[in-house]
Amino acid sequence: MALACGIDCGAGCMVYSEHYWHASRIGLGAINDNKELLKGDLIPKTWKELTHPKYKDKLVQGHIKASGTSAIVDFFLVKLYGWEYFEALRKNNILTHQSCDQANLLASGERLVSLCDHQSTAPAQSQGLPLETVFPEDGVFVQIGPIALLAKAPHPNAGKLFIDWLTSPAGQTMHVTGGILSPLESPDVKYPPGFPDVKALKLMIPDPKDVGEWLPAAREKFSELFGGQGIASARALGSSPGALRHYRG
Repeated sequence: MALACGIDCGAGCMVYSEHYWHASRIGLGAINDNKELLKGDLIPKTWKELTHPKYKDKLVQGHIKASGTSAIVDFFLVKLYGWEYFEALRKNNILTHQSCDQANLLASGERLVSLCDHQSTAPAQSQGLPLETVFPEDGVFVQIGPIALLAKAPHPNAGKLFIDWLTSPAGQTMHVTGGILSPLESPDVKYPPGFPDVKALKLMIPDPKDVGEWLPAAREKFSELFGGQGIASARALGSSPGALRHYRG
């Protein structure tokens, strides 16, 4: 199956094979920075650069146990560079919060670079904060956001109406104004000025099964490096199919 941007993401990544869920949004995992305080060769072009000592005391990330975005970002960074990458980030004294969305922290200058996504930047810019997104040359990590109707939903017809609206051009326009890519390819989805040309990005798309198998051990490894053993892990990849209705729209 192809994304709205025309890039093949493989069978089943957009629609569960038995139509238990459909993609409603596509997040773009990337680097966020303070464009007023980060200048010249400090503006990163790749994820790999963040391991350089010049970024010491400038970085912030989310915790893999609390942030789904961070889980996808970390999955690909380990795949690309191994856990040595995160050991190098620790040497750079990276700050770890539960959420990777640290717009206020970046805007204040306490930290200058976060490992997160484009949808953190767009709302911050609308509030006048001096943030920008860098789409790394070594990969922009796709986060498929699913939508589904629970099998025992008390008002299934209302749920179907909401899903129909959210996956319509009107609903998708709401998403894209917040920095999220739409899975719907339609001229009626109105992207804001400055939205990146996703066809020019090196998109990397996760297989949910691979992420699910990797995640339990990765949570423990990440916690060994950065603490947070007491953080309750969000259940990976949503509900089981038996809890969802078949819904084809």
